Amino acid sequence: MLHFLEHTSERNAHHPWRVDSRFKLTGVPTLVRWENDAIKGRLEDHRAHVENKINALLGGN
Repeated sequence: MLHFLEHTSERNAHHPWRVDSRFKLTGVPTLVRWENDAIKGRLEDHRAHVENKINALLGGN
């Protein structure tokens, strides 16, 4: 599942994904691999554009 936040939405300190202890969203973009109701991997904004990091996240490596 992909979900996109507008950059302005993420800046809201009270945005549900920023305050939700499961996500702990601190920047956009953030890519999250979610399996069995748990985060199995994530790439924060400073690495979310690096192709080999994305491939590893999606491949589970």
